[in-house]
Amino acid sequence: MTKSFSQHFLDFAGDLVGIPTIVRGAMQALGDPLPMPDDSKAGIDLRGRMQWDQLLCRDYGDNSVVGATEVIEDWTCDISDVFGLAASKSDLRRFTSLEEMVRADFPSLLNDVSLEGLQRLKEHDGGKNFNTDPMRTFMVNAWDGRIYLSNDGGSRHFAAAQYVAGQLGQQIEMTGKLEVRRLNIFKIQEVKKRYRAFRISESGFSELEDAVRVFGGASGSARDISQVIRFPESPDERYSVIYTIDISTSRGQKIAAVMNEAGHIELLGHLESLCSNQHKWIRHLELINNRNTYGVEDPGFLANRYHG
Repeated sequence: MTKSFSQHFLDFAGDLVGIPTIVRGAMQALGDPLPMPDDSKAGIDLRGRMQWDQLLCRDYGDNSVVGATEVIEDWTCDISDVFGLAASKSDLRRFTSLEEMVRADFPSLLNDVSLEGLQRLKEHDGGKNFNTDPMRTFMVNAWDGRIYLSNDGGSRHFAAAQYVAGQLGQQIEMTGKLEVRRLNIFKIQEVKKRYRAFRISESGFSELEDAVRVFGGASGSARDISQVIRFPESPDERYSVIYTIDISTSRGQKIAAVMNEAGHIELLGHLESLCSNQHKWIRHLELINNRNTYGVEDPGFLANRYHG
């Protein structure tokens, strides 16, 4: 609907006195608020995980990221602990479990539920996913605890072996290095002192940017208040941006308040909530390692190292 001259005048006058009416109007072009991407949309695909730990802080005046990766050598788990994989001829994003994948794409592999059948599955393609391999790598996001094997082929036979071993009550020990990706709660809280960040739709973004530029004052620069930063790879296939607002200015605070009123989820607060899960999952990973390595369930150095 086209605004009347009088409405434009009232919006402009409101913006002059610090009431972001023009910003409220522009936000209608954004449509409904976007939810935060859900890793479950990635299925069992390692490549579809949210890379929150890689979110850059460059536009916050810092060249670092809000997370870190630590490699744990000689980490041991059972095949049943593996949630997903890195590579497959199957579309891993379609499935929520390895069993679902093999049942859909290669059900004949599940026909022989016996120790002999399990051995044949393990020996497929030279047994590369089961032989001792110092280069084997597992990966996990510390905020959700799902373990992925960075495999190179053999996905369907691996998935079938996992199912058959479970049916037979057989353990298959696997050892390799574990890459733990975690979020830095202190970095996130430091950034949050000055900024708020919202995930918004690319559609309507230019209208919002123009409105912020007008609201920003005589300089005509939206950069004094807002910035756009790189969004981590998103598994939900929506094109979106993260719009950050500098709340050290009174006008920035008002824009952030309008975004909140409209129901847009604040990203940094979302990352803080993810951090609250990390200690629990790190403890879980340590229990897995101790159970398979020592036959005990006593949390060790990993559980005590991460408190964020």
